[in-house]
Amino acid sequence: MKKPPVKVTKFLTREGRLICPACGESLSRQDVETFIRCPYCDYKFLIDYEMEDFLLHPVVENWCQMNQAQQTAQFNQEQENPRSNWI
Repeated sequence: MKKPPVKVTKFLTREGRLICPACGESLSRQDVETFIRCPYCDYKFLIDYEMEDFLLHPVVENWCQMNQAQQTAQFNQEQENPRSNWI
């Protein structure tokens, strides 16, 4: 019988890696994003807000960068082609 998952807190490193509380192995997002388990000891992580932040951080960062680039491109386009026929 497997142990129930334990809530993960304070297991994130400054380098953006996750430390498995069961075996102490340093894990990347790719190590746990699909199965939410440690590939070394099969520890099952509990999905909480910290784990969601850990897994979604690159997605949110990418979205923010794409949004900023789109806004910059739109601003530049408006500066090059101002609307002169406002009604």
